[in-house]
Amino acid sequence: MTPRHLVMLAVLMSLLAPPSRAQEADVPLAGALHRVWGLDEGLPQSSALALTQSLEGHLFVGTQEGLARFDGNTWTVLDQAAGLPCEEVVALTSTPDGAVWAGTAGCGLVRIAQGAYRRLP
Repeated sequence: MTPRHLVMLAVLMSLLAPPSRAQEADVPLAGALHRVWGLDEGLPQSSALALTQSLEGHLFVGTQEGLARFDGNTWTVLDQAAGLPCEEVVALTSTPDGAVWAGTAGCGLVRIAQGAYRRLP
């Protein structure tokens, strides 16, 4: 197939795609829960830069002043005093083996698993 045929096929497929619509704005979200966490609740800083949920169900929040883990009841701050190499966490992801990976500003990647930190520069 030539590039011209590929472009024509892409245009044709986009024209044949069914339209999609967003939910109406006035429809209430039954059972929706809205909670706000900040410094008073135990976060190390009020601006979240990254979020992930671990395999165990813990919520991890990356901030400019450290990483925080929420177990459903309380926040635990993971910062340099707790062994985290750098405090500014700008990216987070969790993996199927239960580890959480943190991308930091200045210290590269940090793997967090079973309470231990492993830095990968």
